[in-house]
Amino acid sequence: MKLSDEAINFLMSGNGNSVVGVATISEFGIVNLSPRVILHVDTSGVDDKIYFVSYLPNKTLYNLRKNSKVGISKWVNDVRGDVRLLVITGQAMNLTSGPKYDEMSDKAVQAFLNAGFVKSGEVKLDKPPKPLAVTEVIVEDVKFY
Repeated sequence: MKLSDEAINFLMSGNGNSVVGVATISEFGIVNLSPRVILHVDTSGVDDKIYFVSYLPNKTLYNLRKNSKVGISKWVNDVRGDVRLLVITGQAMNLTSGPKYDEMSDKAVQAFLNAGFVKSGEVKLDKPPKPLAVTEVIVEDVKFY
């Protein structure tokens, strides 16, 4: 499914950030909701794809190995107090190697450097390590509320 320009703009810049809630379900039916930063939206294919990264082992990564269904939501309160909500569902895959993993890992490292999380003299690394996984979500449904 293709995302509208409005959905992409809302996802990537609503309220000044690209933080979303990512919902997964464990093999036992337990829901996990965790914050993630959307790294990239790829609109070049038949279906749009959304990418985010994970640096540590966590429930999101584990759940997606057992059940690839994922929900992504973002809400913004405007200056009048009105709330706008975007909900995206899709199929996810955790990438741990390959060209797309390398491309998104490089974007993640650059985002960390641009955000000032790694500063000269404070950290012994020149740059942050590559993520444990890059999650690719193929968009299946999009709804604004």
